[in-house]
Amino acid sequence: MQTTKRQLPKVFLLASTFSIVLGSVVVPSVQAAATNPPPVCNATGTSCTINFNYTGDNYIWSPPADVRSMSISLAGAQGGRAGGNGARATATFKTVPTTPLYIFVGGQGSTGSGAAGGYNGGGAAGSGHNDEGSGGGATDIRTSPFLTDRIAVAGGGGGTGGWVGGVGGSGGGTTGTGGG
Repeated sequence: MQTTKRQLPKVFLLASTFSIVLGSVVVPSVQAAATNPPPVCNATGTSCTINFNYTGDNYIWSPPADVRSMSISLAGAQGGRAGGNGARATATFKTVPTTPLYIFVGGQGSTGSGAAGGYNGGGAAGSGHNDEGSGGGATDIRTSPFLTDRIAVAGGGGGTGGWVGGVGGSGGGTTGTGGG
């Protein structure tokens, strides 16, 4: 008698920042306003991908009980006024979390004198000629809504300076890259 081994699905998370945001720094809410996106699975159901896009609020997502491995790919938001790109981070969980995860997708920086930084920690723009760019927000995964409980982070990019300023630096590595 031959037995077949059942393959359990793998889940891949992809946090992405595709939208442009004009906003202010927001304290994370305890309940997420964002609706969790549905998984997209391969034909055999052994691998699924979930894309979490920017919404201006966090998601609360729990890995399904039958998931045996989980890989993540995070992208921080771009800085304002065509600033530096956000960092990218990837990881694979050796142990899949059994508690809910809080997913914060960073918002892109904006343009203007003193413009607020992108959602989830982007730095504010300088002031002067109304053409400065603010920093992009970080994309991260947490075990609670609190910043101190981050388990994976991709930093946002720097905003571009005004008419006499330089290009914003990109996020990444341990220090990112210097602006111009």
